Amino acid sequence: MSITKRAGLALAIGLLTVVPATYAQDGADLSQQKLEQYTQAQQKVASISQEYRERLGAAQDREKATELRNQARQEMMQAVTASGLTVAEYNRITQAVQTDPKLRERVLEHQ
Repeated sequence: MSITKRAGLALAIGLLTVVPATYAQDGADLSQQKLEQYTQAQQKVASISQEYRERLGAAQDREKATELRNQARQEMMQAVTASGLTVAEYNRITQAVQTDPKLRERVLEHQ
């Protein structure tokens, strides 16, 4: 699954919010450590997103779906913070990856 699709799944569940990107256009100011943390978090978020997407599809009612979205959001936030990033940092990097082909390539090289 592409980075953009993974981010879209996380956005659909509600982890990602619109946060202005602060990384240079070429992603040059994103440290190697942050890149590795992001890649680790992104893979965990994608896994959680996939799991909950399937569970949401089987949800019987709105209340259950809301409960599942909240659980997914919490698990995703924990995965991000466990990687060493804040949710805001993760969101900024995700937005930068979506708009910056050079940064996207750097992320793909670490997967």
